[in-house]
Amino acid sequence: QNQAGNPELAAQGFGRLSPNPVTCFDLNTQSVRAAEHFEKWGYVVLEQAISAQEVDDLNQFIQRSQAQRPDLWGLGEKRKPHHRNQGLILSQPLLDFPELDRYLQHPGSFSLIAALLGGTEHVRWSEFNFRETPPNAGLGTMNFHHDAVLPDRHLRAPYLPCDYLCSIHYLTPVTDLSPAFCVVPGSHRFESLQAAYEACLLYTSDAA
Repeated sequence: QNQAGNPELAAQGFGRLSPNPVTCFDLNTQSVRAAEHFEKWGYVVLEQAISAQEVDDLNQFIQRSQAQRPDLWGLGEKRKPHHRNQGLILSQPLLDFPELDRYLQHPGSFSLIAALLGGTEHVRWSEFNFRETPPNAGLGTMNFHHDAVLPDRHLRAPYLPCDYLCSIHYLTPVTDLSPAFCVVPGSHRFESLQAAYEACLLYTSDAA
């Protein structure tokens, strides 16, 4: 059960850990299977989307930018609205740090992103952010919310191409204690997380 966030501010999710490991795909050899998995389940996990050196470079960038521009991260006394209930967030850094431009069409993920959106000509970036939850921040530091699909997506066939995608890269090891980004497989077919949760319970009961 999700315990973070304010239910009066954002629709809350229903926590459930899968007993099975997530399926990962190698974009170089499994691009078609990766796209098929996304179409069916509404998400896909890519292996080695960025290199170990790039992970190190980006972590160094985070440390450097927090030291040079703490105001952009919300580390100062005057936190902007998008910093509140969000841990630490560097919003739209492309405006100030052109060295990040090379990550916009990164070979580790961009070809799949473009394919799911219907071609490179349809790719537009609405956000490019860095987020960090400080150590020992506790529950509620980052308000839980869900990104829902457009209403007509529930019935549209074929499902692809998409209208909107979210691409997330973890820059530190993920463990059971890590702040969670949650995926509810197949929930893109339901109007609410509650409906997806109830369908999951029904499926589990029938399978049992």
